[in-house]
Amino acid sequence: MKENYFNKLKDESTKIVLTVFFLSIVSVAALMALQASGDGSTESSVEEVFFVGGEGPQERAEVYKFSDSEGGDPVVMVPGLGLDEYIYTDTPDDRDGWAQIFDEKGYTSYVYNPPNIVDSNETVDDSVSTSQWSLGRAWSKWGFGPQQGEAYDDSKYPVSQIQELEDNFPQYTSTRSGQGGASGQSSRTEGQGGQFDGNLSGQSQQSGRSSQGSAQGGMSFGSEASTEALIDLLERTGPATVIVHSAEGATGFEVARQRPELIETLVAVEPVGCPETESQVFSGTEFVAVYGDYVQERGQTGRKQACETTIDLINENGGEAEMISLPDMGIEGNSHLLMQGENNQEIAEKVMSEVQS
Repeated sequence: MKENYFNKLKDESTKIVLTVFFLSIVSVAALMALQASGDGSTESSVEEVFFVGGEGPQERAEVYKFSDSEGGDPVVMVPGLGLDEYIYTDTPDDRDGWAQIFDEKGYTSYVYNPPNIVDSNETVDDSVSTSQWSLGRAWSKWGFGPQQGEAYDDSKYPVSQIQELEDNFPQYTSTRSGQGGASGQSSRTEGQGGQFDGNLSGQSQQSGRSSQGSAQGGMSFGSEASTEALIDLLERTGPATVIVHSAEGATGFEVARQRPELIETLVAVEPVGCPETESQVFSGTEFVAVYGDYVQERGQTGRKQACETTIDLINENGGEAEMISLPDMGIEGNSHLLMQGENNQEIAEKVMSEVQS
């Protein structure tokens, strides 16, 4: 019996050592890949890659820390559903991403990959469903142009190099209701709906939308795993500016609800709905919503209106909230991926101005 016990203990210890070794290799490989990417024009670079959250592949989140400014105020950037660090660390035409732009302005940038992103070195269990975006699915929905291959005349997205974007679409798991699909082979509602339903625990609910993007109905994409991992990161960084994109907006709202002391300002870039009732709205955290162009054409009218309601409710309850509507400022042609647009530095500076005011 004693021999069997120690053999079992030895086996378990070996598994732990191998797991730690594997994660270390993944982190080093990711770090080297990021440092080697781009045109070499940036002064800031990735200092550290680490994991936060749970231990399982679908519970932990990968984080990239940039290091040009020591001691700078932390800013955490969270990509939307089915997207990863690429939208913040690079652009299709090899310019600086928001991670570098914020870092070079004195912030310490952290880019957070949600737990449902499948790492290229990760083995996914056969029982887990995975999905991946395609340009055919994203083109008109994200505002590159009216149909695939046809760009809007004033498009700020570098569409001539857009293949780089598709080449960087990661796989992501879609085991939870409301998180599936991307290539048209499985169900998804990214780009649909309007109203934030207040259900942020990962138990998603769905209802329809009108062709105008009405705020009637919507979907919550916030997951418990992503919420817990983001809280874990913020406990490490201290109170931070948190930038959430698209479907991960729900994660930001839930963290603001659970742990408002961890978020200095929540910046939601074209989120999938916003809180619309006083019981859902937070007033202790500053809030900024950011919207690009072609909102009506993309069926985003309801979502933008929902965020305007959130802003009104926060301000009425003694908080601080603002809307950055780029077309209203004379800045036209920006897509759902406005952080990669040719004018991404101009937009980043507008966000920083709101955060610092």
